[in-house]
Amino acid sequence: QTNEQLNLPASITTTTNISKPRTKTIKHRLIATLKPILKAIKNRILVPDDQILWYTNAVKIGQQVIEQHNIQAIFSTSGPNTNHLVALALKKRTGLPWIADFRDPWTDNMHRSGIWWRERLEATMEARVINNADAIMTVTKSFLEGFRKKYRTNVKKGIVIHNGYDVSDYSDIQD
Repeated sequence: QTNEQLNLPASITTTTNISKPRTKTIKHRLIATLKPILKAIKNRILVPDDQILWYTNAVKIGQQVIEQHNIQAIFSTSGPNTNHLVALALKKRTGLPWIADFRDPWTDNMHRSGIWWRERLEATMEARVINNADAIMTVTKSFLEGFRKKYRTNVKKGIVIHNGYDVSDYSDIQD
């Protein structure tokens, strides 16, 4: 109803309060309560990331693909960092040369868990990847320098390929 219909002065505003069904409120509260708990559990179980669940199957299928298609080299890119762990297992099984591409640093990254034992475990994983890859590829010189500083001679070969674009994709844009 309007202020005139209720016989109220114009300076007073009225609002209509339509409450949501109680079940939706409970559902939202339940989600809001469970979400941080589930995230904390995930961060303590799924290391280095939630893609670790496909690791075993990825290694099995990767080996089949290598054997069936005469693959000559392994290339992995991250994230997720599980990709590098799959490639590491395939490298150890096949002896093929392996390039590990880091789109972002792994452990020297601002998106860390803050869980001390997980940080240590991921540092060990990263070191195994660096120590076994035949080449490390990154998108910036500073990323590569960071790996070289951290792992010294264990970076066998370092390659930088910057992110880029195809000029022809923008040819019809006018100045």
